[in-house]
Amino acid sequence: MKTILRLMVLFILVLFIAGCPAEPVIPAPEVTTLYTAGYVYNSVADRTTARIWTDGISEDLTDGTYSAKANSVYVSGADIYAAGSETTDTLTVYGLAKYWKNGAEVILGEGIYYSQAYSIFVDGSNVYACGLELNSSGIEQAKYWINGTAVVLGSGLSHASANSIYVTSTYIYIAGYELGDPNGNSSNYDIAKFWKIDKLSGTTEEVILNTDQDKTARANSIIVSDSDVYVTGREDADPDGNTEYNPTVKLWKIDSSGSKVIDITLSNSGNWSGGRGISLSGADIYVVGYENQDLNSDGTSRDVAKLWKVDSTGAVTETTSLSDGTSDTTADSIFSDNGNIYVVGTNDVYDPVADTFEYTAKYWENSAEGIFSKQIAARGGSAIVDGSTWGKSVFIVTE
Repeated sequence: MKTILRLMVLFILVLFIAGCPAEPVIPAPEVTTLYTAGYVYNSVADRTTARIWTDGISEDLTDGTYSAKANSVYVSGADIYAAGSETTDTLTVYGLAKYWKNGAEVILGEGIYYSQAYSIFVDGSNVYACGLELNSSGIEQAKYWINGTAVVLGSGLSHASANSIYVTSTYIYIAGYELGDPNGNSSNYDIAKFWKIDKLSGTTEEVILNTDQDKTARANSIIVSDSDVYVTGREDADPDGNTEYNPTVKLWKIDSSGSKVIDITLSNSGNWSGGRGISLSGADIYVVGYENQDLNSDGTSRDVAKLWKVDSTGAVTETTSLSDGTSDTTADSIFSDNGNIYVVGTNDVYDPVADTFEYTAKYWENSAEGIFSKQIAARGGSAIVDGSTWGKSVFIVTE
């Protein structure tokens, strides 16, 4: 009888426990970290110092002995990479291409002639960077580096630059330009293009982007999704029909079959403009850059930082001015994350009384403006006051 009672009590207890709702599991809140690359001016040494910001907190990558710039940032796991350049005793003007991993430098250029690293991408244990390097014949060659090993892009016989790199599981995509027509003959026009390199075979395919191959064009930023390639840059055009050709912001999309399915200008003002960065969010394409606008009664004009939103058909659905036109401002880099759009750039304000410029590294989150730092710099850059900053690249990590 006692055994039966015990079993009944145990059964009732089990039913009671089963009927009680489980304690809800509350997930930890997501944390978004904003990484930015750029550089800061030191008036004492008359140098720029390569810098990264993590949520606005700065960390210098170089000690200021020589001038240095960080042009691109990439985060992989716990490691922070930045690509750029630093001058040396022999390369006092343009510098030596390198990247930094968690602050430790890796030299990319040969160190004989100047070189620059403009973009960096990390895929597993492999570090990819691209830029340019001057050769002994005085030609700037477009180059990319895989774990420090250099490869020349294009003909190598005319001036070229590799400006942006994106890596997938099978291919390396690099956007840039090369002086000369597609047949390799001499020309005064820069030809916008991207190179598609097979990671296994090393075979390189070159894709021309120019709408008009008798007009100068440059490709500045590239991103790939489902084998579709998206590129932004600029090309000389006359969108307002006044017969004056000016650099104009462009967007190109090449689909997986190799067809150019989008080839559009994003500004119809006829003023100078350019695309500096590109990102994707769902079916939408986002491009950032600048557009020169005649905004002042005295006839002066200003570069206005711009954000263009384009749908999958190539129609511009939204154009946003990130700055108000009272000072020159450019947007240089964009990153989309969970539907949020982050942009980094630089503006400068001229004070005609003091004859100074106030340079500011800025970022915009969903078009709302923030500031990393603000200082004063002298016009022409000949006597820049300590602390002037430039923002060049943005990378977002949400965990």
